[in-house]
Amino acid sequence: MRQVIESVNRNILQKGPEFVKGGNFFTRKVILFSVFFTLLIFNLSYGQVSTFSSELPGSPPESEGRSKAISPQIPKEIMGKEIERLPGEVSFEERYPFPFLISAVQGDTFVDVSWTPVETVKLKKELIEEPVSGYILFYGTESRNYTKKVDVGNTASYRIRNLKNHTPYFFSVKAYTKSKRLTGFSNEVKATPKPKEELKSTIERVFSEEIPQAVTKDLKQFGYDLFSSSISSFAPVTDIPVGPDYMIGPGDSFTISLWGRVEHSFNVKVDRNGQITLSKIGTLKVWGLTFAELKKYLQREFSKRYKGFHMNVVMGKLRTIRVFVTGEVVVPGSYTLSSLSTAYTALFAAGGPSKKGTMRNIKLQRNGATIKIIDLYDFLLKGDKSQDERLQSGDTIFVPVIGPVVGITGNVKRPAIYEMKGTMNLQEVIGLAGGVTFLGYLQRIQLERVESHQKKIVVDFDISESLYGERPQLDTPIQDGDLIKIYPILPTTQNIVYLEGHVKRPGGYEFKKGMKLLDLIPSFDELLPEPYLDHAEITRLIPPDFHPETISFNLGRLLKGDLSQNIELKEYDTVTVYSRDTLREVPQVTIGGEVQRPGKYRLLENMRVKDLIYKAGNLKRSAYL
Repeated sequence: MRQVIESVNRNILQKGPEFVKGGNFFTRKVILFSVFFTLLIFNLSYGQVSTFSSELPGSPPESEGRSKAISPQIPKEIMGKEIERLPGEVSFEERYPFPFLISAVQGDTFVDVSWTPVETVKLKKELIEEPVSGYILFYGTESRNYTKKVDVGNTASYRIRNLKNHTPYFFSVKAYTKSKRLTGFSNEVKATPKPKEELKSTIERVFSEEIPQAVTKDLKQFGYDLFSSSISSFAPVTDIPVGPDYMIGPGDSFTISLWGRVEHSFNVKVDRNGQITLSKIGTLKVWGLTFAELKKYLQREFSKRYKGFHMNVVMGKLRTIRVFVTGEVVVPGSYTLSSLSTAYTALFAAGGPSKKGTMRNIKLQRNGATIKIIDLYDFLLKGDKSQDERLQSGDTIFVPVIGPVVGITGNVKRPAIYEMKGTMNLQEVIGLAGGVTFLGYLQRIQLERVESHQKKIVVDFDISESLYGERPQLDTPIQDGDLIKIYPILPTTQNIVYLEGHVKRPGGYEFKKGMKLLDLIPSFDELLPEPYLDHAEITRLIPPDFHPETISFNLGRLLKGDLSQNIELKEYDTVTVYSRDTLREVPQVTIGGEVQRPGKYRLLENMRVKDLIYKAGNLKRSAYL
């Protein structure tokens, strides 16, 4: 039927004028209107309304009139490749929500994108679920304008290669089902590929002898990145065991199994009144019972009817609950979640607190009262989930505006902007940042502060004495908007002398008071073959301006025991030993004519003519002897 309709449509559009050439103007109008009206009614009857719109790569979900779907039968030759149009794409009216988050990690000319996999997606209008068959990864250099897409198959991660370093890229994912339908776009993530050197951590740079002396003010607010990443532990809660404290409510289903003298199984569902109905038992109200109480209650009720049996209760499909997430969150609104969901689950569903929202004073409200104050720092810094309360239908999570903040930068383990809770001192803020690194210079901790909303001032602290019990500086109260800077130690290595040049083990050596040349070069075993023995030198930095001076000595006489050459060393001295070829001309001889390799050769001690001939590859057969 569809082919017939499309054929008639084409004929009318192409040949319509010919059908009505005869007749007056009014007659032609009536005929054309009647034909098109008939076709419109016919098309609507079979759901074949045509559309001239198509999905543009990178269009955001809200701008799409229709979405496209992809056949799960993707040819192997295009799997994992960039594609312009996937085989089997069709348009459809219904929209699929995208139920999972993605994250991206940049590398050198590549980005690793990952997301939480799901088995099914739910169709909004029909409230039915369809299995997911694979994913499409979209990306480009402009937000929500994706110029490329890759079918990655049924996997939850993919590496996009051959990207330009220092160029921001934007990524989003769609899932496709077995019925050739696409979900909407996922959240969008941004990543910028960088060279390997720029991807080094601060600790890696320090051990590469790259001690940064500048203290940056480019800080991020602590903790908010948690909600922009895809974390599997916060995927939709559907398959975890039900604990004994789980509260039974309308919509829950479970199976009651009996064995012994009675062999029977009951599949029941709690109705809207909170009751279940069992044959020969009657109607039982179970709403409000915990799972542990439910087992005892059913055991007691079945014992009134049956004797000599054993019973087991297993939860089946769990109900959903509706909760509200309001205040300063990324996506405030009402959310339908599993009845096993907690406050953290709801926060993740809403994208977490926005950067204007608090992380330390989140309120869980139930029946008009605040039943829990949640401090996410306990979870982020200690892994403590004791404040994560199980939600009930109708609960509200309210995120107020962020409280007082303090920035700490420089040589701490976790530089960031932190939200303070109550009054905090310098030691507590340094503790939030993980403590001072081994490179931190404790004699100068600098505090920038805005004083009385009028001016910015700077205060320096010396907390080195705090290591030995004195604490007055660490007890300094911190105010809203303070910035703490911890500078690094000097990059110059102290208590060292250097040996370099024509030696076996060049490098730095510990300087010891009274150290002399023979302590650094005790014998010929420390030198490479053919050192220049008549001259070596010490480069010394002379205080107070530390200008360099050169001190010469005879290396050969030193190694033969001449103590006059055994000069005492100073800190930062550099001893240089030269090779023989470096300081004198190498004697050479030349051979030509009928030899295999004519040319110049080094003249060695006791060298004879035949030795030179052999070095030149011996005589040719044509040589005249």
